[in-house]
Amino acid sequence: QSFKEYNFIDRNGNQKYDGPSELGTFRTGAGADTTPVASDIKTPVTEEISGSMEFQLPGESSARFSYVRKNSYDFMSFYGTNLISAWVGQVNVPKSVVVGATGQRLSVVDVPDSLADSTAGLYGNYPDSDFHYDTIEGAYSKRLHNFFIQTSADYQWRNDLRSASNNAQAVSTSPLTADPIGVGFYFTPNPAAPNRQKTTVWHYQLLGRYTFPYQIGFAANWRIQSGFPFSPIVADGDTTPGLNLSNFEAPFFLNNLDQDRSDNVSLLNLRLDKSFQIGKFKVSGMLDIYNVLNQDAVTNFALTLGPAYKRVIAALDPRVFQGGLRLEF
Repeated sequence: QSFKEYNFIDRNGNQKYDGPSELGTFRTGAGADTTPVASDIKTPVTEEISGSMEFQLPGESSARFSYVRKNSYDFMSFYGTNLISAWVGQVNVPKSVVVGATGQRLSVVDVPDSLADSTAGLYGNYPDSDFHYDTIEGAYSKRLHNFFIQTSADYQWRNDLRSASNNAQAVSTSPLTADPIGVGFYFTPNPAAPNRQKTTVWHYQLLGRYTFPYQIGFAANWRIQSGFPFSPIVADGDTTPGLNLSNFEAPFFLNNLDQDRSDNVSLLNLRLDKSFQIGKFKVSGMLDIYNVLNQDAVTNFALTLGPAYKRVIAALDPRVFQGGLRLEF
């Protein structure tokens, strides 16, 4: 599917497109019939190396330690490309601009004016497109005849390309995403917050269950997860003077992602159950309470600077009670 994009000139002020007369200057275009594939393109490769040690300890307990290393090489686009070959290595013209949303003055870089109208895309491997992820995990569990407890924690270091672009690797506004900032290549004018970012995430969990006399069970599950690293995003075209990169939709990070983080998410869930034996059948009544502490951490919000910046998109679901019956036969 091919497309061409133009600046919109709303001649009659009705905020609607009324035909070709309202097409302004050409911005960009792409599509299978106009975008070549690089002759030296390489197939992306992913490898994963992992190791784990588990120890049996006294008192019906055990401990486990794990490490995972994941590497991805030669990342490339598949459905659409924002790789303008004429711009590679040419984003180097110094400019001083003012961000319209905040009035902040920034020292950025741009492509030369002679390349401003270059829009010819290329399907190829993105520059500097190797990704690396290191994850460590530790866990401990203990079991008795009527008691079980398990705890675990993991920590991950990320070294990859993170994109503020609203092209193929968009910043997500989905309430279901755990990290709205996508992975991918984009041309950024801000050398203080480059495409390559190094960030960390972590997670801790504690769960246990105790069975009282008369087949009464009580279980608890507590999890806490780090928020996602983020930066305010300067919208495409929101600088004075404007940037040549804006011809290809170039929002950009204001800071490195490791300078700020969204709310940590903490969840405590409880379950109380009672079982009855009725002949050959076993009936269990269950009461679940989710988010017992009624935490209201914000899990996604608008990242683009302006009137809507930090407007809440999604927050943790409130405290919920659920009753149920289970029949075993």
